[in-house]
Amino acid sequence: MEKRMVIIGAGVAGLSTGCYALMNGYKTTIFEMQTIPGGLCTAWKRKGYTFDISMHILVGSKSGTFNQMWQELGVLKDREFFYHDELARIESGGKSLDIYADPRRLEDQMLALSPADAHLTKEFIRLLSGRSVMGGAPLKPAEMFGLTDNIKMAAALLPLMGVFRKYGQMTIQEFAQRFQAPFLRSAVRFFIDAPGWPMPRYPMVALAGFMESFYNAG
Repeated sequence: MEKRMVIIGAGVAGLSTGCYALMNGYKTTIFEMQTIPGGLCTAWKRKGYTFDISMHILVGSKSGTFNQMWQELGVLKDREFFYHDELARIESGGKSLDIYADPRRLEDQMLALSPADAHLTKEFIRLLSGRSVMGGAPLKPAEMFGLTDNIKMAAALLPLMGVFRKYGQMTIQEFAQRFQAPFLRSAVRFFIDAPGWPMPRYPMVALAGFMESFYNAG
């Protein structure tokens, strides 16, 4: 009997699912409400500006799980990735913070902006530049896990138990409010929860190894 699969949405997730399904012997049909596929990996124009937010999909793709996935799907074939020192800039009230891929440069800026928040800045940088929580992300679904897979995942996550205990119930919004300097309160929050891309109650533990992912961004 022919194996069939229907997929709703032709974004990155839907297209990837379709590719993997075909690789495993399924005949797939993908339905998409827009006129072209791609989802968030498409660009659009508004008021004279072009918006293309697809690059964030490639964060963490230089090595590890995501690199393996893109290799399997043929995304990286004959393509070159470029790595930038400055990832973003946050500006407000005449002050600015450059979010560098180098955590030391980022720390120096934050310390200069608010020496009174030195202990929180150092804590924040330790989390961003520490072991990445994405190291435990598997490609296999849980139903296909075997003993070896469980051991590998446990080995990747065990060193992060202290991070989960400390930040497991904390959001980045709550952490940002601990800063004395109003600008840093906003800037730290805007690492993730930016006005144009709201991420309410974003878990602090998800920032573990954030800078490592940026170093490996495409």
